[in-house]
Amino acid sequence: MDPLSLGAGLLLGLLIGASITGVILIRRSSKVCEAQARLEAERDSLVRANQEKLAAWEDAEKKLREAFQSLSAEALNKNNQSFLDLA
Repeated sequence: MDPLSLGAGLLLGLLIGASITGVILIRRSSKVCEAQARLEAERDSLVRANQEKLAAWEDAEKKLREAFQSLSAEALNKNNQSFLDLA
């Protein structure tokens, strides 16, 4: 086998190997991009769900605080009235 044929075969092998490697890398990159998009969508969904839960907790806290203030004011008024009735 002459050196020219050997060089041409070697170059052809390198080109084929590089082409196959390129195709594999492109497929992997595509899969990584798809996974990233899926994870970002999942993250966004979880963020929205947590924001909704936080809003619900804050609303519940506000309602409980208002109910407690109302009940404590009512209890204080009844206590004052009982004190005045006894006096």
